[in-house]
Amino acid sequence: MTSPFYESPLFTSIVTSIFTLLVGIVAFVVYQKQQNDKKKDAATIILLEVQYAEDHLAIAKESIIRDGLIKEDVFLMPTSSWQNYKYLFVRDFSSKGIADISSFYEKCSAYDHTVRYNNSFFVKNEEEIRRSLQGGLSDYTKSYISEIANASDEEKKTALEAYHLLINEYARVFMDEVTSSQSQYFYKPLKPLNDAKTIIETVRSDLSSSTIGATFNKIVERNLRQAIHDYLLGVKKSQII
Repeated sequence: MTSPFYESPLFTSIVTSIFTLLVGIVAFVVYQKQQNDKKKDAATIILLEVQYAEDHLAIAKESIIRDGLIKEDVFLMPTSSWQNYKYLFVRDFSSKGIADISSFYEKCSAYDHTVRYNNSFFVKNEEEIRRSLQGGLSDYTKSYISEIANASDEEKKTALEAYHLLINEYARVFMDEVTSSQSQYFYKPLKPLNDAKTIIETVRSDLSSSTIGATFNKIVERNLRQAIHDYLLGVKKSQII
């Protein structure tokens, strides 16, 4: 008597193969979803960083070209994630695309370094301004003390009022004329400005709207169905081989 087909080795082999395939699909989909989530998160972060840099690049350009000044509070790349996630995208971009993204990040970081370097001179200016102001006020005070040494009470009162008016006006004019970044007395080194000009003239301002940006957007929008399709396609190719 012939045994039922479901008891045959062939049936067992078929069931085992199907089960193995299903387990493989589930395992791969779970793994792929984790990888896709990580990659999508990385692509989102990079897109946000690039768009932020492009927006602030426009502000920096306007300040440097129109006013000849580096804005002390405008940075292009407060956070830089490309080096941490670059390995995830080596199959998505050509070598030129990878180089373009790396160059964008490097130039933005170089610009930020220039801003910080330039800002360091503001601190030195503030220290010198404070020292000079105190020196001037000290001279006026010495003059006032000398003037009232042998004065009468009425003369001392008049001299004190004049002294207060004088030092207040001196401080006001000094601060207005010397502390302004537009002042001829304000120390402004040329190297940071020249470096900043060179960078903004060469850094790309359209990376997020280029094919590179489109690729990142496609990665962000990639879904689970595509992951399953890629897995089955890979299984099919391996069977052909």
